[in-house]
Amino acid sequence: MEKYLIVLDLDGTLLNSNQKITSDTLKCLKNLKKIGHKIILASGRPLKSILEYYELLELDTPIIAYNGGAIYGMNTNFKTYEQTYDLEDVLYCYNKLGKENLLNVMCETSTHVYLLKDDKTFDKWFLREGLTIVEGDLNNTLKEDPLSMIFYLEDKNMSLLMKQTKHLKNDAKMRMWSGGKFAEVYYPKYNKLHAVENIASYYNIDKNHIIAFGDAGNDIELIKELKYGIAMKNSAEELLLIAKNVTKFDNDNDGIAHYLNEFFNKIVNI
Repeated sequence: MEKYLIVLDLDGTLLNSNQKITSDTLKCLKNLKKIGHKIILASGRPLKSILEYYELLELDTPIIAYNGGAIYGMNTNFKTYEQTYDLEDVLYCYNKLGKENLLNVMCETSTHVYLLKDDKTFDKWFLREGLTIVEGDLNNTLKEDPLSMIFYLEDKNMSLLMKQTKHLKNDAKMRMWSGGKFAEVYYPKYNKLHAVENIASYYNIDKNHIIAFGDAGNDIELIKELKYGIAMKNSAEELLLIAKNVTKFDNDNDGIAHYLNEFFNKIVNI
């Protein structure tokens, strides 16, 4: 059997509503790994909050974090890289919107997390252990290029943010996610697809042997460009509109496991 690269987003995709990998999905993925397929986690999260699931799946492959802005080689020979965001762009976005219009904001480096206020808004996406939390106005606290820039704001202010942050350096852009209350700075050329293609090349796996699952705007390139780009049934509307393939079940009902079991059973029976 030809080997496949199986790429899994975390929130809303591999993880159910309780932030867990169900037993059936876990069993399915471990079985596929055992027969030689490569399993890749690709998330907008930082490395620290991906490791729990990486270890649970007993993986030995690189990890894609920050939506493709970083690839960590882990115990492979793949060279780790991290794409930071220009401090000038970050502060431009922050000041154009105005901190009075923000519920919160987060920037992260490998050692620090910078928050407008420490109200645990972003605890779903980063682990505090080993990081220094810095609270306050980013104009005073943030002095280095961060690995991420995430805004949390009322829906009514989102259009204002998007309108006022169109002229960023280095082709940086903004996008919304998680129900419209969050937005982030990103560089289009550093996306999950770019990262996945680099890893596929490392393993000498053909692009047509990549199966990628996602549920949100940060998965668009994967879902749109890959032959087996799979949107979850519970995906955001923007993803469902461009998806060629959609799982029959959502992330709370083993959508990934059902799709993969059916897919590989067909291959075996051909």
